[in-house]
Amino acid sequence: MSTKKKTGAQAASMIAISSIAISDDIPNREEGWEKNLAELIDSIKANGQVQPILVSTSSGLVDGIDYDLVAGQRRIEALKKLGHGTVKAVCIASKTSRKDKFGARVAENFGRMDYSPLEEAALVKYAIEELGMSQQEVAIAFGMTGGWVSQRVSALKQPDVVQKALESGNIAFTHLREFSRVKDDDEKKKLLKHAQKEDASAFKRRVDEIVTGKKPRKRAKKSTEAKALKRDTPRQEKEALVMLKKLQEAKTVTLKSADKDKKEHAAYLSGLAKGVSWAYKLKGSNIKV
Repeated sequence: MSTKKKTGAQAASMIAISSIAISDDIPNREEGWEKNLAELIDSIKANGQVQPILVSTSSGLVDGIDYDLVAGQRRIEALKKLGHGTVKAVCIASKTSRKDKFGARVAENFGRMDYSPLEEAALVKYAIEELGMSQQEVAIAFGMTGGWVSQRVSALKQPDVVQKALESGNIAFTHLREFSRVKDDDEKKKLLKHAQKEDASAFKRRVDEIVTGKKPRKRAKKSTEAKALKRDTPRQEKEALVMLKKLQEAKTVTLKSADKDKKEHAAYLSGLAKGVSWAYKLKGSNIKV
């Protein structure tokens, strides 16, 4: 029997734990479950049950079962271990669809629990195959992008050794994207040793070579001048160009003079222009020095 508070449809109520049916059809967290449970037990000891669980009214086909659990299995387990017979709960409409219940469970648990990559993939697979959700609906439920969902779908299509490497953190989802381009499983197993050593860019180039059958072109090394020019700010570059133009104009004027001193001055200006050009690595400009 439950002892509901009549404070509104969404108000929390204290209900008997024994009156709640816990379905095991949705994949649950496995990695670190006991550690998380121990932490929750300590938290409830210190602060009580802060967050209510989420339930829906049951069909009533099983005697004594009034509710179906939507989200909060870990809190129920913690309360049981502490000897509690009741749990604080919020009850949603019994006609809520399985998709909406799944969405509520994801919203309740996903942000606060550290799911592993394959646990995430299992939840995505369940939503798509068992609930008939589209990848877009799954993305909305998890609050993620369509690309995030596609990555999890792809993960479960890879050989076991690749999945284990992803689960252990030896490769990332950026590597996994490249594995999905390779059709042969034996080839994927050979590539795994490279993926575990190379960053995503280097691994992509390796896969490109396999998929296209062409060796990637070596990128030409940038000249020292080009590198230096890249380091210069646009403002420095502009100032250098303005200075070179002024020096060129001054040199042209002085060269027309018959005065020996002015010609020497023109030579000085020419050398100065070359110095500015060299310093700013602007020899490739259209200014002649």
